[in-house]
Amino acid sequence: AQSEGARTSPDLLWPVPDGRLWRGFGPRRGFRRVRGRLSRTRRQHMHNGVDIGAAVGAPIVAVNDGLVVYSDNGMHGYGNAVLIVHPDGAVSMYAHCTETYVVAGRLVRRGEVIAAVGETGITHGPHLHFEYRSGGSLEDPLPLFVHIPERSRIRETASSATRAETLEEAPEAVESTTPNETAHDVEP
Repeated sequence: AQSEGARTSPDLLWPVPDGRLWRGFGPRRGFRRVRGRLSRTRRQHMHNGVDIGAAVGAPIVAVNDGLVVYSDNGMHGYGNAVLIVHPDGAVSMYAHCTETYVVAGRLVRRGEVIAAVGETGITHGPHLHFEYRSGGSLEDPLPLFVHIPERSRIRETASSATRAETLEEAPEAVESTTPNETAHDVEP
């Protein structure tokens, strides 16, 4: 049941107009820093969304019309986050925000500023962690985005496995450890 005036476009707006893609969706090896050296970890984990780097305070916009169902900082690791349910039942999540400008229960329009890029939660540098679920399942949002800044585009011919390797990795997306600590993959 769609609300009067609410619509769902088959494509998604790029959520940070001034943002640059740091890390894509899918199985990834994390980074760690041990004794000052940066290296990839051997263990792979699923990156459930895309990370879009931008300056602290850069605007984050709703990717489609929808109803805000969560705007708070109670989800471990995600910091300030916003969840929007769209008329087609899809859910978008915007995490690590420095501030959120919407409250649960509010209807938002496609392109409306809903939050600002930040470094809240478990993060290593200012960015938006964006997740998209359709039909209850995680989905890679990259093929759905429109108006992606040229510097964040990837080659159309790349396979999904190759595509993950061609994305620019965030230099800040590392976890520092001391010699006595165990290194862990970077999560959310």
